[in-house]
Amino acid sequence: SSLLEIRAHIPTETTYVYRANSEAEAKTWQRALETAIASEQDKIRATLQLLSQGNTAYKYNYSNSKRMRRHFWMAEDKLELCWAKSRQEEPQTMELADCVGLLHGPMTTTFQRCTVREDPPWCCFSLLFQDRTLDLAVPEAVIDAWFLGMQYLLLSRNPALKAVLSEAEFTYRKVQQKIRALAHSRGLTTRRLILNRLRGVWDN
Repeated sequence: SSLLEIRAHIPTETTYVYRANSEAEAKTWQRALETAIASEQDKIRATLQLLSQGNTAYKYNYSNSKRMRRHFWMAEDKLELCWAKSRQEEPQTMELADCVGLLHGPMTTTFQRCTVREDPPWCCFSLLFQDRTLDLAVPEAVIDAWFLGMQYLLLSRNPALKAVLSEAEFTYRKVQQKIRALAHSRGLTTRRLILNRLRGVWDN
């Protein structure tokens, strides 16, 4: 058959049907899609393994916005996020089933109350719960794994998760925040910084 049927279940149950020009072309597309899916599954497995191992990160206190260094990791069953001063201590936990949303960047009240924030904005994210937020900053080298990995786990349990970002949208958000931070450090607006850079390219 020259028809291709693709079924997705995240963020919602969806079926896409495409018609190729020929059966041979359909098989070529099928092989390419299967290769891409296998590659993505390998990436997800590596990401989840990193989350299970955990990282040192900073937790911003919900009550006073003070910053605390903790070790964060995913429980073995991937149902709870755990943290403690060290992996050997009894951890505090939050169940992913109770999370209703995920935000990238210092967007919540907890972050906004900080008079001085020591972490880059693109390394910050928040898990949203009904009565509070869990606000974290992780090293830049692992922000992709933590944000996209957490989003994957949350979507697997709650397809109606709020504020979902594709990988491309997440990358765009990070670049946007980096440009904004650079402009702020030079006392410029983002628009003025971009215009200055464009003029420099044009002059050269």
